[in-house]
Parts: sequence; C-alpha cells; structure tokens
Amino acid sequence: MSNGLGAGFFALTLLTVLAGLAGLSCVAAVAVTGWHRRRGVVPNAARYLLAALGVGIVGLGGFGVIVLIDEAFRAAWLFVTLDLAPFLVAGSYLRHRQNASMTAGIAATTGAWGGPFLVGVAVAFGVLAGAQSAFALAPVESRELRVAELAFTAGGVAVAAGTVALGDRLLPAIETTPTAADRRDR
Repeated sequence: MSNGLGAGFFALTLLTVLAGLAGLSCVAAVAVTGWHRRRGVVPNAARYLLAALGVGIVGLGGFGVIVLIDEAFRAAWLFVTLDLAPFLVAGSYLRHRQNASMTAGIAATTGAWGGPFLVGVAVAFGVLAGAQSAFALAPVESRELRVAELAFTAGGVAVAAGTVALGDRLLPAIETTPTAADRRDR
C-alpha cells in the first residue's frame, strides 16, 4: 500500500468481502440444519464445501493481516481479532471438545462463524464510536489510549463466544456420516 487512504480503502473492501462470506456461511448453516432435520445426515459434499469456505475465510483474513500490518496496524488488528483468532480458537475448541474429525470441525466452525462475525463487527465499531463519543476523545487521544484495539478485541470476544455457542449445536449435525442406505436413497 502506498498511503494510509489506500490501506483504509483496502481494509474496508476486505471487510465487505468477509461480510459477504459471513452471509454465505449463515445460509450454509441453515441448509445444513435443514438437511439434518429432514434426512438425518448431511451430505459429504456440503461438509467439504463448508470446510473449503472456512479455509478461504481464514486465508482471506491472513492475507489482510500480511498486507496491512506495516501500513495500517489497526486494520490488521481488526482482521486478527474479528476473523483469525476467533475462527481458530473456536475451531480448535469445538474439535477437541467433541472429538470430531478435522473436516467436521472446520465445517461446523465455518457454519457457526457467519452470524457472530456480523454481530462482532457491529460490537467492535459500536464500542469504538461509543467510547470516543462518551469520553469526548480526540483522534490523537483515542490512538494513544488504544481505543480501537480494545474495541476490536471486544468484538473478537463476541465472535469467538458466538461461534463456540452455535458450533456446539451445529457440529453433531455435521458430523453424522451418511450410510450406504442413505447414499442409495438419494
């Protein structure tokens, strides 16, 4: 990035793309829940597509951090706290807590991540705006007190907690394996 304005625009664009992927994740979670309620199993194709979407989400967040870390640290911190850390923490917690396969753990985390991510973005920017206006902080004071970093961390905690809560309910549905009879009935 050549200047702060370009880095800010790139961060906003990347955040918009992640919000779109979060919406897709929400739709996928509803579809997985519907499949499980209707047929009792989730097709392997849906499981692998969700896992691929999860890898893309983590990859996109990592790309944002790598590109923005030297020019716009706060924007890089946004992607660490709202995307990478909650996704990885929730995924490893869900996988180890329920002793699930790697694919099922990634797929469940991906399905559960979308809604909490959108809520976490609102929490992060709400805390940021609320703290700056409540304490009448000038931009320099806000930067010195690291208000943005604290606000983004609060949003990340909301994302991680929501992802774990939803993932606990979604993982048993995703982990069900279709039997040979289920495959014949298609």
